[in-house]
Amino acid sequence: MAIIENKKEKEVRAILGDLRMSPRKVRLVTDLIKNKSVARALLQLQFLNKKAARPVLKLVNSAVANARNNFQLNPSSLLVKRIFVDQGISLKRFKPRAQGRALPIEHRTSRVTIVLVEDQKLAKIPQTRVVSQDLRKDEAKQTEHKTTATDDQKKKPALPETRFKSVAKKQGGWKRRLFNRKTNA
Repeated sequence: MAIIENKKEKEVRAILGDLRMSPRKVRLVTDLIKNKSVARALLQLQFLNKKAARPVLKLVNSAVANARNNFQLNPSSLLVKRIFVDQGISLKRFKPRAQGRALPIEHRTSRVTIVLVEDQKLAKIPQTRVVSQDLRKDEAKQTEHKTTATDDQKKKPALPETRFKSVAKKQGGWKRRLFNRKTNA
C-alpha cells in the first residue's frame, strides 16, 4: 500500500484593512484576478479602469514582495489562490434633510485579503518579466545617459506644421472656432 504524503503548500498572505471603498465595488475588481497567475493579475489590474484597481494592485505587489523576501519564492511561479473582500467598519454620518430632519449615511469600508501559492506548472513555463514601474523608470534613466544624439540628428529641421495647427494657433484653437459660431446666420 502506497502512502501519499500531502506536501503543505506555502501560502503567502497579505491584508489590506480599512480601504475607504464599499466592498461591492472592490469585489468587481477582485473577481477578475481569482485563480490567475500573478503576472496576468498585475497586467489586468494595470489597465483596469476602476478606482479599486490601484489599491488591489498595491496589495498584490505587497504579497509578491512577502513571498520573495520571507519565503524565497519565485514571483513568476505564483498563483492567486484566493482573494476575498469583507466589510470593514462603517463610518456613520448624518445628512440634513427637509423640515429639520437628519438621515443617517454609512460610509462603508473594505478589508481585502489575498492568498498566493506557488504553482509548479507556472514555474516551468517561461514568463514575460514582470517589472514594477519604479524599475522601468530606473532603466529609462540609465539608457538616457547612454544614448547621445549625433550631429546629424541635432541638425534635422523640425517638421512643417500642418494647416490645422497653424490655423488653430492664429485663431485661438479649434474649440473656439467650433463654439463661437453664429447660429442664426
